Amino acid sequence: MTKKYSFGEFTIVYNGQIYNTKELREVLEENGFKIDSHSDTEILLKSYIFYGNDVVKHLNGIFAFAVWNSKKKELFLARDHFGVKPLFYTIYNNTLVFSSEIKGLFKYPGIEKVLDRSGISELFGIGPAHTPGFTVFKNIFEIKPAHFVIWNSNRI
Repeated sequence: MTKKYSFGEFTIVYNGQIYNTKELREVLEENGFKIDSHSDTEILLKSYIFYGNDVVKHLNGIFAFAVWNSKKKELFLARDHFGVKPLFYTIYNNTLVFSSEIKGLFKYPGIEKVLDRSGISELFGIGPAHTPGFTVFKNIFEIKPAHFVIWNSNRI
């Protein structure tokens, strides 16, 4: 289940589980954050606010999430260390479109299923494996495990 939580200028969309919420909660409370729930979504967002882009270094779990900073007009997308939770994206008409499933991207008006020659070659050449970050569809990318992407000013 995907969860959404807002806190001031920040909004998160998140799927996964954070296993070290207790430890993160303690650090946040020691640093003046008020935690209103027992939700790992709230802990994750407030951890992002506290740690910034380094938040993934402090997370233990399986996750894919996006945080929108309305003040900076910036989107932060991240994926767990082992890539258990998928996270795909494409850029269409200067808009970043992302989803936890490739088929979700094709629901966006104008994004079409166009096979990528290199992706298809890899599929037949090395089996179900593929080069991290790429898919069998043209201009559809996967955030690599243990990586993040920042989108601002219509660019990555």
